[in-house]
Amino acid sequence: MLSTIRTTFPKGLKVNVPCYHMDHFNGKNLELTPEGQQLEVDFARFNALSIANATAIYRNGWEIRGLISVESWPFAHALHAASMDGNTHRFGSVFNDVWYQAAPIDPRFTLSA
Repeated sequence: MLSTIRTTFPKGLKVNVPCYHMDHFNGKNLELTPEGQQLEVDFARFNALSIANATAIYRNGWEIRGLISVESWPFAHALHAASMDGNTHRFGSVFNDVWYQAAPIDPRFTLSA
């Protein structure tokens, strides 16, 4: 995971984000495996709404703590399944023995995106 917080989010920069493979989803937790490669992401191309979402403080004081790249379709299907069961606030994975909530940066992320 590329560590970042809302105040150091790489707005306007290109950064290499580590890629992960989604091995399993049990309804709440994602089991992820590092792929050993990185994806260059150009945050200068993100719109203002996506940047605002990435740098916001959410209820209970939650905020961004890191970035990863996952394949969009398996992630979208897992997120959809979690939302159908009311588990989006518990939708996440463990990195270095710490649990993190998983969410797309773009709040308009949908199965058709």
